[in-house]
Amino acid sequence: MKRTKTRSGGVDLFRRAANAARKVFRPGPARHILLACAAYAAWTLGASYALQKYFALLFRRLGLTAQNVASAPRWAILLVNGYGAVVSLMANLGGAALATLLYRRFAKESPPRFRRKALLAGLALGALAALLPAGVFLLADSVRVAGVYSPSAGWFLMLPVYAAAALAEDLFCRALAFDLTKRRWGPAVGCLFSCAALFCVSGGWTLTWTGMLNLLLTGLVCCALREKAGPGASWAFRAAWSWISALVIRFPGGEAGPRALVELYSVSDAALTGGSGGLINGLFLTFLLAGALLLGVTPRLLKMRRGRA
Repeated sequence: MKRTKTRSGGVDLFRRAANAARKVFRPGPARHILLACAAYAAWTLGASYALQKYFALLFRRLGLTAQNVASAPRWAILLVNGYGAVVSLMANLGGAALATLLYRRFAKESPPRFRRKALLAGLALGALAALLPAGVFLLADSVRVAGVYSPSAGWFLMLPVYAAAALAEDLFCRALAFDLTKRRWGPAVGCLFSCAALFCVSGGWTLTWTGMLNLLLTGLVCCALREKAGPGASWAFRAAWSWISALVIRFPGGEAGPRALVELYSVSDAALTGGSGGLINGLFLTFLLAGALLLGVTPRLLKMRRGRA
């Protein structure tokens, strides 16, 4: 009898766990987002790995090494220096296409088209988010100008790279994660899913605690922009902010790449500016993004009618 009770008890426990799992993963936005995360991660890792291997094989076929690349033809030098941007561009364009297909599969419709006014609003706010901190830091003597340079070819070629990265992020984190969950559970839950998706896409675990908070606030601002200005605002905001802060005015700790028009170096107030960790890890960005949310954007977002498209 003891064996029978133990066996039936184990079966009963297994059934309860299976029923609980079915409730969590039943058809709906939550399961759709989990499947989308898995598909997106598989594509990003797989595509980047495959493209890296392809270029490594190509360089071996061409006989290009770190020792002889300086004496190679100019086109070969450009290829070696710029293949990382090509990998990023192709992976992000593929990610954007995958997010579009998943949206059509789960929502039974195409993602909303970008609006001209929304794009203009996003571009203006993205430029402000990059230029305002630079102006404040220069006036406070927290950073200084290391050099001013003329635009290079890479300065323009990186524009589609940043645009594609912002597009993939917007379609995945806002169109998929935010829009689909908002329709089922309201905008507050939509913001939660969107910020979680942004954390995964952006590698938020590599940031400091301040950087993680700023990434969360960035996700909330993007959701609010999508609701207040319309589709396309959050994409333009992220694309303009990333491109300007990397290639127009590069902050200390910024992304490596072509030389920016204005290069800055840190002098003091590293906690405020982010120091060598970049602007994303600075407290000034926390105040800036939190201020943007408190200026009537978040209240409007949370007062929206539940399930409104």
